[in-house]
Amino acid sequence: MRLRTVLAVALLGLAILLSATTSRADGISFGTLPANGNVSGAPGSTVGWGYTLTNNTSNWLDVVNLSAGSFTIGSPVAIIFFDFPILAPGISIAVQFDAQTDTGLYELNLFPNAPLGASDGGTFLLDSQYFSGNPLSCGSCFIGLAPEVTANYTATVTSVPEPASLLLLASGLFGVGYWRRRFSKR
Repeated sequence: MRLRTVLAVALLGLAILLSATTSRADGISFGTLPANGNVSGAPGSTVGWGYTLTNNTSNWLDVVNLSAGSFTIGSPVAIIFFDFPILAPGISIAVQFDAQTDTGLYELNLFPNAPLGASDGGTFLLDSQYFSGNPLSCGSCFIGLAPEVTANYTATVTSVPEPASLLLLASGLFGVGYWRRRFSKR
């Protein structure tokens, strides 16, 4: 009985977590990658989000607008990355953020002087339109506006160890290992 209770609470927690970062409206679901919407990086680095999008309607879905809240810890670069997909009925896509290939949902260049621990949070918003056929090939198949879908996000400034600190840490661990091995044989 106790295992069932723990399992039920864990599943409820997972459902709450997923509903906090994924929006569903009339058969459309939208979420961030990573799934929790949280990214972090050192001052001066680039962070970003990928996305998942599912069209479980009987209409074609054409994404026409992406917006996000304002950022105080970095400078956003959104339009270059997001590909404004067109999804046929029943199609799902997942696109990881990759600054090298210019793919994903949104990119944020953290300011070099951004204070450690500072964070921004908000909501990504997608606006879409419904079509009865592929909007790239049909003339007058516009049906109407699709419901807005949202996904929450957070970006946090974290520290990254300096290379000299990593070298010092590695040499210390090596020394401890050597000392332990040498004196454990006695």
